[in-house]
Amino acid sequence: MDNKDKSIIDKILKIAGVNACAVSSLDGEVLRYETKDGGIPPNLINKVSSEISKLFASYSISSIDISSLYLNFEDMNIIINGFGSGFIFIVSQKNSNVNLLKMETSYLESEFVKIVNESLMGITSKPFAEGIDSGEQNFMQKKDE
Repeated sequence: MDNKDKSIIDKILKIAGVNACAVSSLDGEVLRYETKDGGIPPNLINKVSSEISKLFASYSISSIDISSLYLNFEDMNIIINGFGSGFIFIVSQKNSNVNLLKMETSYLESEFVKIVNESLMGITSKPFAEGIDSGEQNFMQKKDE
């Protein structure tokens, strides 16, 4: 993860009501985690990430493609955006503006695609995700047959 990834998390954390944001790989490893007030310990984020990873894996086995989940709990919301190689989850206060967070995760998705595309351009000479703009196109995860 580099400074571009950190800047995306910083933008998410600026939204009123957002307490924490994490980027994880599909296997549940937390790649980057930031919190506003330190109220959510890293071990809890690691546990949540692991459980989300298991959830994505179980849906993947049943051929259901998940792009976003909105989980409502008694005192908080967790918004999860899945991408081909990982997911981002946002922990927000119960009374926060979820619609604003949904819009922000759409922006985040487009930024994530740009970062992945730039990384892959370093390996190959042609863009990986041609035709994807503004995070509006659905992403298909290539599955081994």
